[in-house]
Order: sequence, then structure tokens, then C-alpha cells
Amino acid sequence: MPRRPRRGHRKRLLPGHRLEWWTPPSCDTYALLIFLTARDWRGQQIQVTSLQRPIIRSFILTTFVVAAGCSSCSSQATQSDFVAGELLTIKKNGGWCWFQGPRAIVDGDRVLVGTVAGDSYAGSRRGDIEVTAFDVKTQKSGTFKLHKKLQGDDHASPSIMVLPDGRYLAMYTRHGSDRLMRWRTSTGPHDMSEWEPERTINVGARVTYSNSFALSHEPDRVYSFYRAGGNKPHVMIGSASATHFQPAGQLLKWELTPDLGADPAKITGRSKVAKPYVVYHSGGVDTIHFITTEDHPRGYDNGIHHGFIRGAQVHDSFGRVVDDNLLDQDGAKLVDLTRVFEGDAEHVAWSTDLKVDERGHPYIVFSVQRDGAPTRRIKQNKDGLDHRYYYGRFDGEQWHVHEIAHAGTKLYVHEQNYTGLVALDPNDPNTVYISTNSHPVGGEPLVSHADGQRHWEIFHGQTGDFGTSWKWTSITSSSSIDNLRPVIPLWKEHTFLIWLRGRYHSMGRFHQDVVGLVDPASRLKEIDRAFAEGRSRSPAASMLDESAPRGRVSLRRDQRGHPHLDRETRAGGKLLSTLANLLFQREPLLIGPLRDGVDQRGAMNVLSHEVFSAR
Repeated sequence: MPRRPRRGHRKRLLPGHRLEWWTPPSCDTYALLIFLTARDWRGQQIQVTSLQRPIIRSFILTTFVVAAGCSSCSSQATQSDFVAGELLTIKKNGGWCWFQGPRAIVDGDRVLVGTVAGDSYAGSRRGDIEVTAFDVKTQKSGTFKLHKKLQGDDHASPSIMVLPDGRYLAMYTRHGSDRLMRWRTSTGPHDMSEWEPERTINVGARVTYSNSFALSHEPDRVYSFYRAGGNKPHVMIGSASATHFQPAGQLLKWELTPDLGADPAKITGRSKVAKPYVVYHSGGVDTIHFITTEDHPRGYDNGIHHGFIRGAQVHDSFGRVVDDNLLDQDGAKLVDLTRVFEGDAEHVAWSTDLKVDERGHPYIVFSVQRDGAPTRRIKQNKDGLDHRYYYGRFDGEQWHVHEIAHAGTKLYVHEQNYTGLVALDPNDPNTVYISTNSHPVGGEPLVSHADGQRHWEIFHGQTGDFGTSWKWTSITSSSSIDNLRPVIPLWKEHTFLIWLRGRYHSMGRFHQDVVGLVDPASRLKEIDRAFAEGRSRSPAASMLDESAPRGRVSLRRDQRGHPHLDRETRAGGKLLSTLANLLFQREPLLIGPLRDGVDQRGAMNVLSHEVFSAR
């Protein structure tokens, strides 16, 4: 008989569920024997590897797995801190918000990222504003400190861009606590080792964010968008050399008043002044696209609106001019833009990411809070537990908008609308990368095998029908820390997925490293091929394979909450015989990621783990 598990060999899988494992005596032949026990709702213990067990009180466990291998006693059925590819550490101790940009750019074989330090370690002090260049070929990085201890707040993170002469421009602000826009330029082209002294300009009001762009059709100027007077989006114009900037105009005209189009029923009364949240994008030729909300999500039942800037004029999605002069103080009326999504108390949106396809048509993602309606007008911190991600794509004639995934819960208690965020692939409108602590399809919590805690993981999403349906694959799984705020810089030759990995406590306190993967979608295909050929035992590969023999035990709860245990195999036959055959043939098994969903009748929630042959 196997030894009883020593203390410490029991891992939490899900609340109320147990995963017990111990090493058999013949550990030199078999590396691991795993028993995943289950108990029904009456207290009767269910375990496929044993016909009799004592009756004890508990709940049903969603599945079991028997695994045998011949590697080492330290092998585990589920890989902790799994990443689908070679994880590259770009910079330790850095973070960003998502309303400044570009946050990352590619110049040759180097990726540059702008960050603010959220803690004090790895050579950075909390509040340091820094730019890091990472060489993809040598995998070496160098960091330059733009401003020491400016502000320990992720809103202070800089934007970074390449000027027409090849030099770098970094712009940054404090989080609304002074009136200064700050910037620095590198001394030489394509060289970040030396930078000119910091320059500043007083914009006349408290300022936050920087979004900087240069257009090849307007070679004599640089645009920089920021939030200032009245908490509205403004624009300043700089010289091509970025030696000086000057505030030039207001982008949007908007207040929470009926004469400007605000719906009184959507006003919560929790904002003193309306502040649209704008995300910008440009391909660097002649156009700057943007999406915006009406306000912070706690102040208004936000929708999403789109427009673009071309020739210093503001247009809606269809090209109709809604402001003939960007460079004045009037601003375009927000309601004159194209409304992509209409919000209400149960669907409150926030801008997330924006890109443009080969035809110049925009595609976007945004988050939507679904559980805040009962307490929209009350200052409290109990909601924010159900967010969704939405995808929108413009085909030249209309917008196609779909809910695509569960976004999980709020990042921390005082910001009900902070999510893990989404990154669009600038090379492929059919690809997104999301950060969520819920399963993208069913919304069940993602509880890690590494520490038994719920964590935000990165998923790759693929669509082929303008966002109507999606296939999801794990980029990370069973993490011991969170994976947040992915970004993908413009790079024609490759896709560099970059995100923040660590702990996020608040906008002013975070302990994160900047990490990334090169061409993660290609890597997933390689894993799939390796698994099919028997060369891989990766949990990610088992997600992709649809032909290997597998068994599943599922816990279903009906509408009254009563659990039911289903057993099945996709390869045919019964689960017991399938697992027994695999075990006696000494073939290694893999535990697939947590699967969940709703059955065809929509009456039962389903949780399951799948067992795969590694043949």
C-alpha cells in the first residue's frame, strides 16, 4: 500500500475540494500516483481508485485523475506557473495605467517600454519614471531613469515614441497633482543611453496622462493628448524635434447636462465633473483614432464612442466631420461621435484598447461591469465582481459588437471597474489577449494549483467571424502571482505580447515585473504539434488537442442547487475502463485545465477537469 501523505502534501484545488498525492514505494519506476477524491452531497465519498471509503461530510469534487509516469518523484500532474513559451523578463519593478500611450514601441530589434516603479527593488525606487530597451536577439536590457521618484502612481507612467529624426521622446505627468507636462528626448537617434535634460510646460490646469503621436503626412509637428482643464481631453502641438510644445485645443466638449446630450437617468451623482476616458491609436501616417466613454464608470452609465482625427479635423466613424478645427477650444460634441455601444445601469463600459486593420478600419475592446445596477448611486465597494470583455469591429458600413469573455472581478476593493485588461494584436484583428481571473467562457474562478488562490491569467482568443464566436487557449495557468495589463506594440515582423506579472494592490502600490513572449500564437501551434507527436506533456497542449483519449467527471448543479455527477469519455466507452487501460499500459496522463460552461438547456453550471493520454 502507498504511504499516507505527509503533512504539507495536500493542495487546495477549489473551495471544499481536495487533491491528495503521495509517492508509491516503487518511485524509481513510477514517479507519481495521484488520487483526486470526491464526495457526493450526502457525504458519501466517491473515489474511482477505491471501491470503499468512509462516509464523511463534504461536497462533490468535480473530477479525479490517476497519473503515472517515469520521470522523478517531484513530477506533478499540473504544472505550476505554466507559460506557453519562453518567458522573457524585460524589466523588474515597473507598471503602467492604460490611458497613456504608446506604452511600448519597437525600434529595429529592440522593444522599448515606459514604466513607473510601484515598489523599491531591482535598482528602482517607488515613483521612478523609467524607459527600458530590451534587445530581442540578445535578450539583454538597459534602463534609463527619466525622473527619480516623481510619483508612486501608475497614472504617472510615460508614453514613448520615435521622433521623425530617429530620437526617442518620452512624456509623463503626475496624477492630477500639478500642472506640468514633462518630457525628455534622447540625445542621439536609436540610442537611449543618453537623454537631454527634462523640459516642462504649464498647461494651465491639473494634468494627467500623455498620448504622443507623429504622422508622416504632417512631418513638422508632434501631437500629444492629455487630460486637463475640466478633466477633458486636450491636445498640445510640438515641433518635429520636440524642443517645445504648446497647448493647442480641446478634443471633446462634454458635460453631464441635457443640452450636451447627457441622459439624466444615466447620471449616478458620484462625479463632480464629467471626465471622458479616451484611448488613442495611430498607424503613424495621417490618422489618429480614438474611443471614449462619457465619464468614469462610477459617474455615468457609460457607452463607447468612436472618432478619428485627420487633417486637424475630428470625424465620426463614417468620415463625417464633427469638428472642423481640432486646434481650438470648442471641441467636438461627444454625442456627435459614432456610438459603438450604449450603456445602462447593468452594462457600464470602460475603454480598453484600439487598433486599425489593413483597410484602415478600427477594431476595439472594452470592459463592461454587469453587477453594479443595485448600488450605482451609492458609494460602496461591494460590486465589481462581474465584468465582461466586449469586442467591436467596423467594416466600413457598420460596427459589429459582441461580448467575448468573462473579465472576472475588480482588481482591488476601491476601484470597482479595474480589470486585468485586454490587448489587441495589431497584426491580426481576429486575435486578442485577455487578462482575467475567471474562465473566459463560463466565468468560474481560476484557482491556481500552485497556491490555491485565485489569480489573473493570460488567454489567447481567436475568432473567424468578426467576433461572434471565440476559441480560448491559456498563455499562463496555475500561476502563483497575477498576470495583468497586456500590451502589444506595433511590429510588422512579429507579435510581442508584453504584460505585468506580480502583485497589484492599488494604483499607488504594486510589485510587478514587465515580462513578455515573442509570437505566442505560433508557440501555441508548436505545442499543439509537439503534443500530437508525443513530444510534449504540456497542460497547454492538452487544451488544444481534440483527438487524444480522455475521460471526464463533471459536477452539475441544477436550478435548485442539487449536485449531479456525470461520467463520460469523448473517445467512447466508460471512464473507469479508459483510465484503467491507460494506467495498466503505463502511459502518462495529463490533467487538462479547468473547463466549465453551461449545458444546452442552460439549466446547470458545469465544472470539470479532463484527463488526456500523452501518447
